[in-house]
Amino acid sequence: MCKPFSCVAHKIHGILTHPMGDCHDHTSILSSHKINDENLDLRWFVRLEIHPGNNNYLSDCMDWNVTVDETDTLPLWFCDDRESIENNARKSARIWQGKYVHPDGSYQNVNYDDDGKVINVRNYRDGNLHGKYEWWVMNSNGSWGISNYRDGKLHGKYKWVNSNGSWGIKNYRDGKLHGKYEWVNSDGSWGIKKYRDGKLKENDINA
Repeated sequence: MCKPFSCVAHKIHGILTHPMGDCHDHTSILSSHKINDENLDLRWFVRLEIHPGNNNYLSDCMDWNVTVDETDTLPLWFCDDRESIENNARKSARIWQGKYVHPDGSYQNVNYDDDGKVINVRNYRDGNLHGKYEWWVMNSNGSWGISNYRDGKLHGKYKWVNSNGSWGIKNYRDGKLHGKYEWVNSDGSWGIKKYRDGKLKENDINA
């Protein structure tokens, strides 16, 4: 999972971001600029992640850390001008910060497929998942789901529905199963379990 802010440093085109602005998936960024993601031997691009060391997304982006992928095979053009390239990436992060980071330090990360359709939406605060995380799978086994997080831990309802008719609902508290967990399988069979602080209540099983 790529961290906000993510971008690609390109030998010719400079710092590249996703045209939607709120997407930080390197594969999607490359695809949106029609760049082949398979041939690393040419090394015309380098994947970068720019993020604050203390997870304070309201801090000055010029002080943020830069993480580089594939460090063992970095091209010469990047190594020769690394400081300048990383600072340009920080400047791009500053633009993203001004548009997408809210006053409480929260922000949203959206991923898209090659056709521009949304496949998941994640909400963060201070670098941790916080709020709703919703996803869609667009294939023959298509599914939809939504979960809730608080400070990086699952907290609240976790629901999913599959195109084959199966579905389920879990409940979490502070990252642990807590409350009712019910599901229906594609063949119509179903079950219910109850948890407290991550532990199954043995007298509340129906499966």
